Amino acid sequence: MKFSDTLNDKENPAWKSYYLNYTELRELLYDGIAKAPKITNAADIGRYDYVQYVSRFDHGFLKMCQHELEKVNKFYKEKSRECNYKFTEIKQDAEIVQSGVDQENPQAD
Repeated sequence: MKFSDTLNDKENPAWKSYYLNYTELRELLYDGIAKAPKITNAADIGRYDYVQYVSRFDHGFLKMCQHELEKVNKFYKEKSRECNYKFTEIKQDAEIVQSGVDQENPQAD
Protein backbone atom coordinates (compact mmCIF):
# COMPACT_ATOMS: atom_id res chain seq x y z
CA MET A 1 0.00 0.00 0.00
CA LYS A 2 1.28 3.47 -0.88
CA PHE A 3 2.08 5.90 1.91
CA SER A 4 -0.52 8.40 0.65
CA ASP A 5 -3.18 5.66 0.67
CA THR A 6 -2.29 4.80 4.25
CA LEU A 7 -2.60 8.45 5.22
CA ASN A 8 -5.99 8.73 3.55
CA ASP A 9 -7.24 5.55 5.23
CA LYS A 10 -6.25 6.82 8.67
CA GLU A 11 -7.47 10.39 8.41
CA ASN A 12 -10.12 11.86 10.65
CA PRO A 13 -12.63 13.68 8.39
CA ALA A 14 -13.27 16.35 11.04
CA TRP A 15 -9.56 17.25 11.01
CA LYS A 16 -8.94 16.97 7.26
CA SER A 17 -8.54 20.70 6.64
CA TYR A 18 -5.62 20.75 9.10
CA TYR A 19 -3.68 17.85 7.61
CA LEU A 20 -0.46 18.40 5.76
CA ASN A 21 -1.25 18.01 2.06
CA TYR A 22 1.17 15.19 1.38
CA THR A 23 -0.17 14.46 -2.11
CA GLU A 24 0.19 18.06 -3.30
CA LEU A 25 3.71 18.37 -1.85
CA ARG A 26 4.73 15.08 -3.47
CA GLU A 27 3.30 16.14 -6.83
CA LEU A 28 5.10 19.48 -6.61
CA LEU A 29 8.40 17.66 -6.03
CA TYR A 30 7.86 15.21 -8.89
CA ASP A 31 6.80 18.03 -11.20
CA GLY A 32 9.83 20.08 -10.18
CA ILE A 33 12.16 17.20 -10.94
CA ALA A 34 10.51 16.52 -14.30
CA LYS A 35 10.74 20.17 -15.39
CA ALA A 36 14.28 20.79 -14.14
CA PRO A 37 16.91 21.57 -16.76
CA LYS A 38 18.71 18.38 -17.66
CA ILE A 39 22.19 17.85 -16.31
CA THR A 40 24.63 15.43 -17.87
CA ASN A 41 27.64 15.92 -15.61
CA ALA A 42 28.66 17.54 -12.32
CA ALA A 43 29.66 20.79 -14.04
CA ASP A 44 26.06 21.29 -15.23
CA ILE A 45 24.94 21.81 -11.63
CA GLY A 46 26.63 25.22 -11.74
CA ARG A 47 24.93 26.33 -14.96
CA TYR A 48 23.00 29.58 -14.61
CA ASP A 49 19.69 28.15 -15.88
CA TYR A 50 19.91 25.20 -13.47
CA VAL A 51 20.82 27.38 -10.48
CA GLN A 52 17.99 29.81 -11.28
CA TYR A 53 15.49 26.98 -11.67
CA VAL A 54 16.46 25.35 -8.39
CA SER A 55 16.33 28.69 -6.60
CA ARG A 56 12.80 29.44 -7.89
CA PHE A 57 11.66 25.90 -7.17
CA ASP A 58 13.07 25.99 -3.63
CA HIS A 59 11.32 29.28 -2.95
CA GLY A 60 7.94 27.94 -4.11
CA PHE A 61 8.31 24.61 -2.36
CA LEU A 62 9.38 26.19 0.92
CA LYS A 63 6.49 28.65 0.70
CA MET A 64 4.07 25.74 0.35
CA CYS A 65 5.76 23.88 3.22
CA GLN A 66 5.38 26.99 5.40
CA HIS A 67 1.67 27.17 4.55
CA GLU A 68 1.20 23.50 5.41
CA LEU A 69 3.13 23.91 8.66
CA GLU A 70 0.92 26.86 9.64
CA LYS A 71 -2.19 24.68 9.15
CA VAL A 72 -0.79 21.94 11.37
CA ASN A 73 0.39 24.46 13.97
CA LYS A 74 -3.04 26.13 14.06
CA PHE A 75 -4.66 22.75 14.66
CA TYR A 76 -2.19 21.91 17.42
CA LYS A 77 -2.81 25.24 19.16
CA GLU A 78 -6.59 24.81 18.96
CA LYS A 79 -6.46 21.29 20.36
CA SER A 80 -4.03 22.36 23.07
CA ARG A 81 -6.40 25.17 24.14
CA GLU A 82 -9.32 22.72 24.19
CA CYS A 83 -7.36 20.28 26.36
CA ASN A 84 -6.30 23.02 28.76
CA TYR A 85 -9.89 24.26 29.04
CA LYS A 86 -11.22 20.74 29.70
CA PHE A 87 -8.45 20.07 32.22
CA THR A 88 -9.31 23.28 34.09
CA GLU A 89 -13.00 22.30 34.17
CA ILE A 90 -12.22 18.82 35.49
CA LYS A 91 -9.80 20.20 38.07
CA GLN A 92 -12.44 22.68 39.30
CA ASP A 93 -15.04 19.90 39.49
CA ALA A 94 -12.61 17.71 41.45
CA GLU A 95 -11.92 20.57 43.88
CA ILE A 96 -15.66 21.06 44.43
CA VAL A 97 -16.14 17.34 45.09
CA GLN A 98 -13.11 17.27 47.40
CA SER A 99 -14.37 20.27 49.39
CA GLY A 100 -17.72 18.50 49.83
CA VAL A 101 -15.99 15.35 51.04
CA ASP A 102 -13.85 17.41 53.45
CA GLN A 103 -16.99 19.09 54.88
CA GLU A 104 -18.72 15.73 55.37
CA ASN A 105 -15.69 14.14 57.02
CA PRO A 106 -13.80 16.77 58.95
CA GLN A 107 -10.51 15.47 60.27
CA ALA A 108 -10.00 15.60 63.98
CA ASP A 109 -6.81 17.33 64.98
